[in-house]
Amino acid sequence: GEAAFGDEIRNTKGNFSAVLMSGGYNGTNIWIHELGHSLFAFEDLYLFSPSASTNKNANLDVPVRWDLMAGPNNVLLQWNKYLMGWVYDSEVRCLSDQKSSIHYLSATDTSSDPKLLAINLTSGVTLAAEARTGTADGAGLLLYTINTYISHGNGPILAQKTLVSKGQTRAMLGWEFKVLETNTKGILFSVTKTDKDNFVVPEIKPSQNQPSEPSSVINVTKGEIVPTGSLKGRATWTVTGHESYRLYVTAVDDFQKVYFETGYVNDSRNPLVIDISGLVCNKELRTMTEFFSKKNGEGERKVIESRQLSYLPCP
Repeated sequence: GEAAFGDEIRNTKGNFSAVLMSGGYNGTNIWIHELGHSLFAFEDLYLFSPSASTNKNANLDVPVRWDLMAGPNNVLLQWNKYLMGWVYDSEVRCLSDQKSSIHYLSATDTSSDPKLLAINLTSGVTLAAEARTGTADGAGLLLYTINTYISHGNGPILAQKTLVSKGQTRAMLGWEFKVLETNTKGILFSVTKTDKDNFVVPEIKPSQNQPSEPSSVINVTKGEIVPTGSLKGRATWTVTGHESYRLYVTAVDDFQKVYFETGYVNDSRNPLVIDISGLVCNKELRTMTEFFSKKNGEGERKVIESRQLSYLPCP
């Protein structure tokens, strides 16, 4: 699946959101994930590679269990719901210098009660708490950080692996949380400011540019796609670190018009040569080549887009 990252795409009737899906996707979660990118500019909260995260805390992880931008579940963090406008400002409780306070957070979407507790640790870094009920862990408080100093795919949101249950106390980044009561509708808990494990302000500033993709085991050093005859072409890649690939050609103005596709091919050759056929003439074409670090289109992925086969002459 691919999606425009929150971009407005204009047509004669205004703006629309584009998502491209290819393959036998039967579940709704992948569609919602891509729409999250396209409609709300949500970030990828899973790791692009195991080495992408700088997280050193064994109790924290990307929110695979808690948000569909990181995992397969059709749920969202209250933070993402807030970005969508599903959680109102009036439903967010913000702490700063309060030494100790007690709060109730609702887990019911239709309730007007508070749903998110936010503690701003420094500019661009927030410690958040929300109520989770009906999970495999039962009911409890979910703690996580939102760190805008970390780009997407590198772990901008890190969550506690387990919920804080009734009677439990857990400290995180200078604050202590104790769950007093739980039920199916929400969580009652206390928050106390401490001097333990205080947050250390990062030295670098958030990047104003589009974050770069992390380094990959797949290395593409050279490639060309050239016509080889009537409505045919050949792609030649100098590439290492791959075990499989997929190449397809679509129309530039309609990604659903696929004129050629290899499917997932297990092939680790270098150089890699792919013959292309069945194209159309006098039309702007878009060639997408995906390389995968494992067989059958699995593992890390690197995507190369090209328009070198555009406007082939008619025979």
